[in-house]
Amino acid sequence: MERQGKLKVTGAMAAAIDLAEERNFAGRCGDLCLVGIVNAHGSPHLAGQLALLIAQELPSAFFNSPALVKNDDHAKGLTQAFAKVHCSATMQLDVSLTGASVSVVVIDK
Repeated sequence: MERQGKLKVTGAMAAAIDLAEERNFAGRCGDLCLVGIVNAHGSPHLAGQLALLIAQELPSAFFNSPALVKNDDHAKGLTQAFAKVHCSATMQLDVSLTGASVSVVVIDK
């Protein structure tokens, strides 16, 4: 979905006109649902980018994590997903003075 200006964002819950420092996200794969909220802090421009990146990448990183796919281990899957998204953020953004708190819930039928 293209928005005004040069920012291009996608995803029903992650899309916004501005780069809000708070984001919520949700994802589903089979019987598993992942719901979360990101609260980024630091430089307003970078914090918004970081919150958007986390909201967009964390669900996919979780559902594709080796621990979840191979062993159905939710806790290790979350650990792997957080590590993958952290590495992605540090490669794409200067997060030396910017960070985020992320809370997630995994729901399994």
